[in-house]
Amino acid sequence: MDLSEKTARTARKLIGRYDEWRDGAVDRKYGLDTCGTQDAAAAARIAAQCHGYHYEPIQLAVFGRIMQALPADPAELTFIDLGSGKGRALVLAALRGFRRVIGIEYDADLHSAAQRNVERFRSTTGHLNPIELHCADAVRYELPGEDSLCFFYNSFDEVALPRMLARIGESLLEQPRRFFAAYRNPRHGRLLSDATFLRCLTRNSSFELYEGCGR
Repeated sequence: MDLSEKTARTARKLIGRYDEWRDGAVDRKYGLDTCGTQDAAAAARIAAQCHGYHYEPIQLAVFGRIMQALPADPAELTFIDLGSGKGRALVLAALRGFRRVIGIEYDADLHSAAQRNVERFRSTTGHLNPIELHCADAVRYELPGEDSLCFFYNSFDEVALPRMLARIGESLLEQPRRFFAAYRNPRHGRLLSDATFLRCLTRNSSFELYEGCGR
């Protein structure tokens, strides 16, 4: 390995550490624990039981860019995190002023961590925006018939995501409303692109943002 390669590797490590420190800002400010990922055994269990991917907390900068791309006032929308993990996105959504915040998480350990984090957030800030937590399979969850933004951080594999999209399509057909979907780390973005009830507003390597087009 030559000097330039060593320098580049060192730079990447330093940038990675800085990004981790920056993304932990919300934890440090409110006394939360939303960092880290699941261990291999837990991730394998989720994959086998519900065709889901492991938990990873949303990066603050990426969440901010999603909010900038959203062509709607958060105060007019319900935020629904499909695979809410330890609850970081829920806290960020509450801080952004969404009128209602809902988290659905399959894994009981992550759900318990989210409960603790939400309670700390409320006790630290006195924040009154309602945050609801449900330990459930997101694919089976009945979406509320409200104007909303569904958020998922690569929560579903290629088996579960079509099922989730089918549920969304059925819900929008039964009750037309303003609807957005934000997909972080869009590994299976083509499935959303192929959905006739969605149209893409923003697409990049970090996330894709869609709007329901059947209203």
